[in-house]
Amino acid sequence: PPMNRADELPRVVHVYLDEPGGGPVHVALLREVLGDAVRSEAVGLNPRLLGLSPVGWILAWREIARRMGSETAILHAHGVRAAAAIVLPARRSRVPLLVTVHGLHALRRSRGPSALAARAINRFAFKSADRVLVTSEADRQLILERRLAAQDRVHRIHPVHRPQAQMVRSEARQIFGLGDEVDVLLWLGRMAEEKDPITFIRALKTVEGNHWIGLLVGDGPLFRELRILAEAAGLLPRIRLTGWMQDPSPAFAASDVFVSTSKWEGFPMAALEAAAAGLPLVLTDCPGNRDVVASGIPAVLVPPG
Repeated sequence: PPMNRADELPRVVHVYLDEPGGGPVHVALLREVLGDAVRSEAVGLNPRLLGLSPVGWILAWREIARRMGSETAILHAHGVRAAAAIVLPARRSRVPLLVTVHGLHALRRSRGPSALAARAINRFAFKSADRVLVTSEADRQLILERRLAAQDRVHRIHPVHRPQAQMVRSEARQIFGLGDEVDVLLWLGRMAEEKDPITFIRALKTVEGNHWIGLLVGDGPLFRELRILAEAAGLLPRIRLTGWMQDPSPAFAASDVFVSTSKWEGFPMAALEAAAAGLPLVLTDCPGNRDVVASGIPAVLVPPG
């Protein structure tokens, strides 16, 4: 039935890790698209809380319980660690738990004992969820192959996507101190192992001539290492390390080619945004990136590394 009062609308609490990457962007776009259809609130958890110490997890549980209130209709976790953090509050309050996976990073990255731990936490999160949503076919298959969740609970979705605002190329280049004469090679994302930005630095060392600039947009645990590697290779004059940009539209407008060096992806939002901006794509042939090509977006696929 139609509901006219705002306080009668279902209330959804989105929980995510407050760190650079596609998760927070997806949450913001999802809330925007849903608009007035629901009441929604976003809870960003400090990722440092969700480590080996139980104290951090307890603090996260308390924060989620405090923000839930008594009117929450759905708890929506974005990512596996966020899901694990809200299982207990969801079960105690008997609130349905929805989990959206933005790439099975720990499951793909871990080896040895840490792989067993990663599988255990993924299984715990997914088996506790009422529905598991994935953005790539590769992630759906991996969850089913490893029996981390029942098949009827795992569904593939298309990520929320909004093309970036268009900018005039010359104005965008002025922001980064770039002239019209150079070719700009763009790398954009979270600077972490799964994105493998170090390979982008290695690739830039092989580019001939001096008519190009490597533009690296993002932040993450590898940021300082990338700068050190670039300096050691004598590349600092040829690259721009911008840090995290809340609005990356100037980077797309200023660039000529978009490059992804990822080892794996969920469904790469940056590649979608780059394609919408009209950039040719050079992507690694990995889970997630293959879904971009399968969806009809042309790209050059190269082996990871």
